[in-house]
Amino acid sequence: MINKTASGRYRVRVKVRGRVVADQTFAQRRQAEAWERQQRARIDSSGWVDPALGRATLAELAHQWLPVREPQVERRTFHSNQSASPATKADRSAGVHLRVRADQPEATGPIR
Repeated sequence: MINKTASGRYRVRVKVRGRVVADQTFAQRRQAEAWERQQRARIDSSGWVDPALGRATLAELAHQWLPVREPQVERRTFHSNQSASPATKADRSAGVHLRVRADQPEATGPIR
């Protein structure tokens, strides 16, 4: 959706399921139209990532990942991961925490 602002610029708001997922302002309408087409193409081609996914906790992602992992590893490995002691789980969690932090140096504060 493209609207002309009071200043004469063109504001583009791209919505998915009624929620604005991208917006930007341009000096020329043709720039706004081109950007909107590009964003729509990314959404349609699955090259777009929902910004809400960035709000998922590591625990939520792990719960989504575990069922996918089960058929990919030996049964014994999967079950040992599930039945690890709390201390072992804490150690593994700290290791994941450190890898995530190393991959995202711009992150500040604790990872949820």
